[in-house]
Amino acid sequence: MDHPLRKKPGKFRSNILICLLFIILTASYILSPSNASAQSPPSIQAHRTSTPPKIDGNLDDPVWQQASPSEEFFQREPIEGAPASERTEVRILYDDGFLYFGFRCFDSEPQRIVANRMRRDDELEENDSVQIILDTYNDRRGGFFFSTNPLGAMWDVLLSDEGRSHNEAWDAVWQCRAARNEAGWTAEFAIPFDQLRYAESDDAVWGINIARTIPRKNEEVFLAPPPQSYGFGAQFRTSKLAELRGLGALRPRPRLEILPYLQIGSERDFEALDPTEQRKLDTGVDLKYGLTPSLTLDLSYKTDFAQVEADQEQVNLTRFSLFFPEKRGFFLEGAGIFEFGERRRGFGGPPPNLLFYSRRIGGRADILGGGKISGKMGPYTLGLITVQTGDWTYFGIQDDDASKEDATFGILRLKRDIFSKSTIGLVVADKEY
Repeated sequence: MDHPLRKKPGKFRSNILICLLFIILTASYILSPSNASAQSPPSIQAHRTSTPPKIDGNLDDPVWQQASPSEEFFQREPIEGAPASERTEVRILYDDGFLYFGFRCFDSEPQRIVANRMRRDDELEENDSVQIILDTYNDRRGGFFFSTNPLGAMWDVLLSDEGRSHNEAWDAVWQCRAARNEAGWTAEFAIPFDQLRYAESDDAVWGINIARTIPRKNEEVFLAPPPQSYGFGAQFRTSKLAELRGLGALRPRPRLEILPYLQIGSERDFEALDPTEQRKLDTGVDLKYGLTPSLTLDLSYKTDFAQVEADQEQVNLTRFSLFFPEKRGFFLEGAGIFEFGERRRGFGGPPPNLLFYSRRIGGRADILGGGKISGKMGPYTLGLITVQTGDWTYFGIQDDDASKEDATFGILRLKRDIFSKSTIGLVVADKEY
């Protein structure tokens, strides 16, 4: 009598044969020449120029003729894989300081072009628009997103987690202009290299995607269309990109930004016994320095957040704390590095489940100062933050307000890329009173 848990030899061998057959068929499909060619990404060429183009949106500067136009765009919506219904040309130039993009968007019905957004970082999906994604490490893990419409609106986003995570509070320093004409509309971009983070290379190849949206046709066309299965937000995805070639050797460029501030004011307490006017003088400085093209040092003393965009007012009728996105400049550099946990939220869903939430730093007391190092070193991604808040004494200078929380915050994030889309890493958080 057979044991109830013992498999029959014949059945076991047949299962092994089925598994081997499946593996062989899958491997032969992946390694077949036809499939390899189908998977090879399209490429687009950048051309070096000694004369920068005039960024006025008209695309009539003769220097643009140095670059050959790219016109092969394909639909993601409404008919996946179909050629674009309207012609689009894009030209790419660069010099020592900037990367330039010139768009010519032909339209058979130019009077029906939709353009009604001008506020910085307004989402432009409901306008005619063009978009650029730059994956400067060419690892399909993240990148930089830039977009404009026929009015020249500016929309930029910092992407991480293959484009699933979007940091729209990131505001780079760049230029764009656009103009409408009888044939459609044109747009020009000038993106400084020092606003991007990239690795040194003798012959740089970046990931890139270029897209155009025509809302009246519900049409989205791409240089490398993301599959419809990606769903909402596919225009941000970096998993499927084209290649940007022709940049040549990329070497370190000096990156130094110093932002000092001086605030003079006075205050008077009329309920006090002696309501004399008290004058106040506050000073501080923020410094950003590029240690390497991909590694950045941020230093801040008595950080001033007075110019930061205010949070939207919300009425909280639940027993849970409200979640507000980070908008402070000191914490925005390399913000995606410190994400650990659920990186995004669905419509109507709960807030992200993040182990590190930077908005808790400086919530109960002003930030005296802090330092941060963030960026990539080969396959490693590093993020290190240290911040001091509250009641403090340094070099004989002290803050006598005992109601403030005296605390030192320290955050370490380290990741290593493994395989094509995976990482392994750790996060260490410390708070000392």
